Amino acid sequence: MEPGAERDRLELDLQVGRGSACAVAYRYPANESEKAWLRAINLLRNHPDDPRYFWARRGLSTVYSARADLVAYAALAQETMERAKQSGDPAGLCVAHVMFANLCVYTGKFASAEQEILEAARHVRADSRHESSRLSGADITVQVPVGRMHALSFRGDRAGAEWSMKEGLRLAEEQPQVGVLIWALFWASFRCLIERDLERAGALAGRAMAVASEQGFGFWATAGQASQGAALVIADPSRAAALIGDALAKLQGLLTWHPHFLCFEAEALLGLGRIVEARGACDRALALSASTGVTWWDAELHRIRAAVIRAENGGEPAVREELASAVAIAEQQGSETFRRRAAADLSATHAVVKRLSRNDSSDGSPELLPLPRAC
Repeated sequence: MEPGAERDRLELDLQVGRGSACAVAYRYPANESEKAWLRAINLLRNHPDDPRYFWARRGLSTVYSARADLVAYAALAQETMERAKQSGDPAGLCVAHVMFANLCVYTGKFASAEQEILEAARHVRADSRHESSRLSGADITVQVPVGRMHALSFRGDRAGAEWSMKEGLRLAEEQPQVGVLIWALFWASFRCLIERDLERAGALAGRAMAVASEQGFGFWATAGQASQGAALVIADPSRAAALIGDALAKLQGLLTWHPHFLCFEAEALLGLGRIVEARGACDRALALSASTGVTWWDAELHRIRAAVIRAENGGEPAVREELASAVAIAEQQGSETFRRRAAADLSATHAVVKRLSRNDSSDGSPELLPLPRAC
């Protein structure tokens, strides 16, 4: 076929479909996905009125976010926002604000994430569901309430997060793409992990795993396995450590998810008395968040590392310093959920230290401080 608009249209159909298919077949960080989306974007530069103009950028953003390549992600989000504002296209503005909301969540800017997702919601149109599903394999009308769920959950608004989760799951159940439903179930389980509603997190992750396995979405089955392991961190730490470790070995390229799942793995290992391994998991997670900028779980990582230091007999000043860091990070990021949890552990530590100082005449046996709280 001769070069021209018709050839571009046919290749665009191919590349957009290929980008979505490669994400399922090879997982989001795959080079095959990136190549397909980049080719689609290059073709679309000559066709700025094509409705896929912004959706292809949304597809490419999932590659960069999965890899924790936040520099590339931020540049793409900025370009998308500039072009969306120039065009005034509601779909483009919705996509751009969703991209920025995700970036803010990854980098621990939770108040900004909430504002970005509210802006995205303003630009959702009556045909947004059909268009986003047809053009990108995603459903923007589901992504918006799920994005708001994340921001509100981190910020401590459980009622708002609960409403948003139910709305996202309702919309996911109503639409025809099973991949969208699995995606929504997985992220709903993540919201429950943020709040340590572990029983519900496990149930949602289990359903995501079951549907993914039945429908042949191997990547999402593995992701659900990681969430299910995290949900078992208190009830069955041995199984939790095994499930998370196996899942992360299969998800090596998906660096964005490693810090928080390593945090749960460290907690499980600590519960099993495997202190050296727990310290290694915490340190790897914090090193990864520092190198990538994916800092959404940093407060919890410092909280769990405080428990590791305590188990190492590292001294109460070091424990308190680590917990104080957790509180400070949560306050700076605007995560009331993580702040309350770290502050409760810090308060418990101070209480035991005071009690010990009053009992200097005891037999000298050390009093163990509490491990991380399950709430």
